[in-house]
Amino acid sequence: TPPTHVQSEEKGWVYRFNGSYKITPDIMLYAEASQGYRPGGANQVLGLPGNLTPYASDQLWNYEAGVKTAFWNRRATLNADVFQIDWSDMQVRVLTPNGAFSYIGNAGKARIRGLEAEGAVHPIQGLSISGNFSIMQAELTENQPGAGTTIPNAGLKGDRIPYVPKFQGGLAVQYVWPLADGLSGFARADVSHVGSSYNELRTSYVYARKIDAYQLVNGRVGVESDDGGWGAYLFVTNLLNEEAILSKSVGATSAGRTSVFSATPRTIGVNLRKAFR
Repeated sequence: TPPTHVQSEEKGWVYRFNGSYKITPDIMLYAEASQGYRPGGANQVLGLPGNLTPYASDQLWNYEAGVKTAFWNRRATLNADVFQIDWSDMQVRVLTPNGAFSYIGNAGKARIRGLEAEGAVHPIQGLSISGNFSIMQAELTENQPGAGTTIPNAGLKGDRIPYVPKFQGGLAVQYVWPLADGLSGFARADVSHVGSSYNELRTSYVYARKIDAYQLVNGRVGVESDDGGWGAYLFVTNLLNEEAILSKSVGATSAGRTSVFSATPRTIGVNLRKAFR
């Protein structure tokens, strides 16, 4: 096919506004409005029609309000916020009408609303417990251009944004205790949960696949110097050997087979560190 030439130029400003107010030395309220921007470009897919070669930039506004707190003589903290992201011309993966090739296109408008929180507590010397979670609703607020015509996987108003789970969270416990003069023992365990999602906007699309929720558990024990100069640890990742699927893809050229990327299976190893000052 003959070469296609695309030229574009964009100028503008990216804005951010924020403010905070301390009710007490341990409680602060804050709010923020910030703008994000990502430039457009040109697809390099052979045989793609000239009108589909370029894709436009996308922009978003993020509105956030929250609280940051400390209590129990600052042995505990709790931070939380609510947010909304208004996304225009979101760049997404688009498939050719035969489903054989993918390229970058624009999905139109989307909105993400959510709540997130994180906290930590230090009940006794050397012990810390921390956790976090987020709840999100991420969806298109208008039909994607080309829906029902030239783009087979085009999303419709109300479709969920791919790879964005409605819920995810984690919990970690860490304990450090004295062993000998200048040496400390170290132990840590953490678990994370990621909710289910989909790989396409249109869940009814023939190549759409659901990505199931999964949990991962990690652990680490070891010895380290009190001054932080060195440490030796035995670690295990994915302790339960969870078959955690991170992404899925399938197309007309895969003969119906679904390709997946998964988390690393159970891995046990030794980690040594040394700081040179």
